[in-house]
Amino acid sequence: MLVELDMTNTIATEDSTARFDRQKALLLEEIAELNVLLGLAADAKHKVTFGYIGNLGNGHDDRIWMVFLPHPGRVGTSDDSIGSFPTGSVEGIVATRRALRSVAQGVRLARSI
Repeated sequence: MLVELDMTNTIATEDSTARFDRQKALLLEEIAELNVLLGLAADAKHKVTFGYIGNLGNGHDDRIWMVFLPHPGRVGTSDDSIGSFPTGSVEGIVATRRALRSVAQGVRLARSI
């Protein structure tokens, strides 16, 4: 019985990791699209980016991942962010993607006026 439980947990963890990785790839594509909407070149120094606040070390990961709006001349803070989620949170990354899509929709609307 114990072996079956371990195999189930391993499969669930692998499935969750795969879902998270797919969502992260989609998020990065949406960030690139928002930069295009905002007229920010891929190689622009100040643009919408993806990163984290926190640390990883000693077997502990307390990073909180965020989409950062441009913040010229300083390090980004949570005040500059759209959404946030801990490492590996599928629900968190999906919510962040939803928030990012709302921002992009607002940009499209503003440009059409």
